[in-house]
Amino acid sequence: KSGINAEYGSSLSTEDVPALDDQESGGPPKPPKLGRTIGVLSAACIVFGNCVGAGIFISPKGVYEKAGSAGAGLLVWGLVGIVATLCTLAYAELGTMMQESGGEFVYIKNTFGKFPSFLFSFCNAFLIKPASMTVLALTFGSYLAGLLWGPGVTDIMVKSLAASFIVFIGVLNIISSRVIVSFCNAISVIKMLVIGLLLVMGIIFLVKEGGCPENFNRKTAFVGSSSNPADYGLAFYFCAFSFQSWNSLNFITEELKNPLTTLPRGGFFGLMMVSVGYLLANVAYLIMFSVAEIMDSHTIAMDSGYRVFGRPGEIIMCVGLLLSCMGAFGGGLLLYFQKCTEHR
Repeated sequence: KSGINAEYGSSLSTEDVPALDDQESGGPPKPPKLGRTIGVLSAACIVFGNCVGAGIFISPKGVYEKAGSAGAGLLVWGLVGIVATLCTLAYAELGTMMQESGGEFVYIKNTFGKFPSFLFSFCNAFLIKPASMTVLALTFGSYLAGLLWGPGVTDIMVKSLAASFIVFIGVLNIISSRVIVSFCNAISVIKMLVIGLLLVMGIIFLVKEGGCPENFNRKTAFVGSSSNPADYGLAFYFCAFSFQSWNSLNFITEELKNPLTTLPRGGFFGLMMVSVGYLLANVAYLIMFSVAEIMDSHTIAMDSGYRVFGRPGEIIMCVGLLLSCMGAFGGGLLLYFQKCTEHR
């Protein structure tokens, strides 16, 4: 700086000369900053898109098997929605206090130190999330293979489609976070339409066939309810599987436009959308099926489409499930494998 002043005169002050980069001066390089591009609407859509995967289309069987009745099953769905929303708000408090991407990694590091946070991050990145996302990819592959080739599907076909699906969503993540956010937003809208279609099918079935009134009658809705507390614990677990991405936004806090408002509002609105959507979907199922029929069905959404519209309805619901898997998988890659600036 003194050399510059000597050459150009005192008109150029030392404040006008930029400081040397930390890396050039021998200090540690500054970590790159993530762009804040996600607003409240996009945040809510990310939560909705990650939560609504294949769970709502396959979990009702386990919930009603354990709860034993229509009324008890609906109460469990509502209770899990409330608990997930409260957990989201509690995490939003942590996220606004520690505005770093990474979710639990950051909170464990700041509370217990680097080694416990490393253990969590290692298990999450190499064991927990890959396993759950592999289930999504294989579910996508099996349903798409069945849709394309019918009953003569082999494991190689399913795994090839699942691998191609992983590569496709991975490329979208590599291109840009904006691309995958826009993709998840579009899929979220489609998921809302699929849940809306479920409700429309329930109304059509109610008008044409009269529905299943015993599921909504005060005297019969709770008939057969389990008296074993452990059964309700398992029913709660099946529901919680469908809400498992309630903490999504805490993994991308540094990409939220204004974390102090976007994090709590986006999480709350997203969970409200999920909870209301799940309750409406279950109401539609209970209009079209008895509890015993729901227990016997492994693909309740596709069976709903077939019951009302025949084979075309079954295909539409299958495509809806495939898109749900795509949205949940894409959001999972965006969130859980995000490289945080402090993960070094």
